[in-house]
Amino acid sequence: MTTLKGIAWNHTRGFVSVVACAQRFEELHPDVTIVWEKRSLQAFADASLAELSAAYDLIVMDHPHTALAATDGLLLPYEDWLSAEFLADQAANSVGGSHESYRFQNKQWTLATDAAAPIATWRPDLLEAHGLALPQTWEEVLDLAKHGFVTVSAFPIDMLMHGYTFCAALGHAPFTGDCVAPDDVLAAALTELRKLVSLCDPACLERNPIRTAEWMS
Repeated sequence: MTTLKGIAWNHTRGFVSVVACAQRFEELHPDVTIVWEKRSLQAFADASLAELSAAYDLIVMDHPHTALAATDGLLLPYEDWLSAEFLADQAANSVGGSHESYRFQNKQWTLATDAAAPIATWRPDLLEAHGLALPQTWEEVLDLAKHGFVTVSAFPIDMLMHGYTFCAALGHAPFTGDCVAPDDVLAAALTELRKLVSLCDPACLERNPIRTAEWMS
């Protein structure tokens, strides 16, 4: 009997799916047992990959760790275990650049099981109840925020991502030069984000996107 240990993150999206897959895999391969553990979303982003790879056989990780995994030999490339056809199918059917974000030095170090992207969400029932229209411009978003109808996921790591998104909205794709973005673009992006956050409940500073969605529901 072979027992494999895995580490995921503690949300339905990140944990239940891999547990279900493990159960089915064990049915097909009764000589293998897969035991999944979970860590917080913050630890998912920050935990040492070296420590995790020493303790676990399977790791659900975030894409910024990919280069470290490759250069320090912490993970095995999937080309050693999966067919080229399977990997091509993953590349063709993953969301956006998810699959490519786990590729480094012409090797695939992780499969994309989940994708995070900036989106706007809203409650149609509340908009209708208050006679409000869905905002179509940034200025309209700020106007709604002035009246208490807007929140934002303003947890620090999420604000960093919002900053990148705003740089792109202002016409400068981040990291395309020798810096994240020109100083004037960064300043303009931060100014707009500050406008929004200053109009929202301070509790938004403690909520990541998942907590925000759950709070809205």
